[in-house]
Amino acid sequence: MRKIFYSDAPNPISLVQLKPTEYEPLEELHLLISILMKKYRLLQKKPDKLISDYHQLLYQRDEFYTYKVAKGIITGKIIGVDEYGRLLLAEQGQEALAYDLKEVKFL
Repeated sequence: MRKIFYSDAPNPISLVQLKPTEYEPLEELHLLISILMKKYRLLQKKPDKLISDYHQLLYQRDEFYTYKVAKGIITGKIIGVDEYGRLLLAEQGQEALAYDLKEVKFL
């Protein structure tokens, strides 16, 4: 299991760093495939449920925090994602705007 990374990623991490347990890569792969297939079946049968579950897990959802966007520093809350996967961020008293991946910085 890799413990040291050589990358320009800002904070690479290994499962071993999170939970010091020995992992068997093939077992983990099979588990991952099983979970992905379960989510895929849910997407096929109940897409609204999968989207709702995803929104519930969004970091800093439904609470006001400070973010940096193209127009400057704002205080807003994440309310979800749109059909294109863009983050929906609303400033107080305003409608949400959609932002692509690198257009929002969490402060």
